Amino acid sequence: MRKTLLLLFFIGCLSNLGAQSWVYHPFPASDALWRESSGDYPCNCCRDYQYSINGDTVIGGNTYHRLKWSGIFYDSPNVPYVGGSYWGCASSPPPYMAYLNSTIASFYPGAFREDVANKRIYFIEPGNTTDTLLYDFNLAVGDTLPDSYISDQSFYHNIVSSIDSVLVGGVYRKRFNINDGPSTYVSLVEGVGSTFGFLGALSPPFESQSVLDCFKLADTLAYQPSGGLGCSSLALTVGRLNDLDQAVYVYPNPGTGNFKLSMSFLREDMRVEARDVFGKLILDTKIKNLSTEIDLGSQPAGVYFLKVSDAKGNSVTKKIVKQ
Repeated sequence: MRKTLLLLFFIGCLSNLGAQSWVYHPFPASDALWRESSGDYPCNCCRDYQYSINGDTVIGGNTYHRLKWSGIFYDSPNVPYVGGSYWGCASSPPPYMAYLNSTIASFYPGAFREDVANKRIYFIEPGNTTDTLLYDFNLAVGDTLPDSYISDQSFYHNIVSSIDSVLVGGVYRKRFNINDGPSTYVSLVEGVGSTFGFLGALSPPFESQSVLDCFKLADTLAYQPSGGLGCSSLALTVGRLNDLDQAVYVYPNPGTGNFKLSMSFLREDMRVEARDVFGKLILDTKIKNLSTEIDLGSQPAGVYFLKVSDAKGNSVTKKIVKQ
C-alpha cells in the first residue's frame, strides 16, 4: 500500500510539473515593468527606457491598462570624419566625437487590454477609439502570426518554429519561438511579451532593434532573456555613463565578421566575452592591448553582445551586428 501511495504521489508531482507550462498566464494589470534599450547603426535614435503600468482607463466600454514610457533619448549633431559625417550615440561614443546630448522624457504611448479567454492582447494608441491586435498566444507550431501592431505579414513571414517553456517569477510559462527564414530570431512569452520589448516590431535584426533587458513584477526581477542587459535602475541623468562605458568602442558595426574592440585605457584583468542573442558564449578572452580583434567570421549573421569587464566587477555590454 505504501509503495502504491508513493507511486501515485510521484506521478502527481510529474503531472503538476508538466501542467504548469501549459496553463495560460495572463499579463499583469499593475506593478509591472519592462526594462528595454534600443538603437541603430550609426545610432541616430538610441534609447534607454522602460514601460510601466500607470492606472486604468475606459475606452469604448473596454478597460485598458495605461502604459508609461520613461527614459532617455540620445542624439548628437553630425560630426565630420574621414571626409563624411557621422551620427553618433551617447551609449558608445567614438573617440573622435564631442560629448553627446541627451533628452529625458516621459509620456503616454498607449494602453492595452487582454482577452484572456482567447489569449489575445490588444493595444490602443493615444487619441484612438479602436484598438489593434498586439499579441496572439493561441498558436501552435507551424502557425503564421496574424497581422498585428508589431507584426506586418506583408513584409515578414513570421511563423512559430517551436514552443517550449521558460521560468517567469518561479513559474513556467509558454514561450513561442518565431522565425522568418532559417533560424529563430525572437520569442514571445505569455504574460511578458516579446524579447524585442513590449512594443518592439517583429522583424529580423538588421541595423536597428529594441531589446527586452528584463521584466519585473512587484519590483522583483521575474524574467531576463538571454542577451538582456539586466535590470539595473534607470538613471535619468547623463551621468549614468561611467568611464568604462565611454572607453569602449567597437567597429565596424555592422560588420562582416571581423570587428575591432578599441579601448581608451586598460585596467587589471580586463576581459571581453561575446554571446549570441540566446546567451550562448562564443568568445571569452583577456584584453591585453588597447586594440583587440574580435573574429566572428565563423558565426551566422545576426546580433551579438560583447561584454567588457574588469577585476572590480565593472562591465559594459555593446551590441554588434554581423551581416
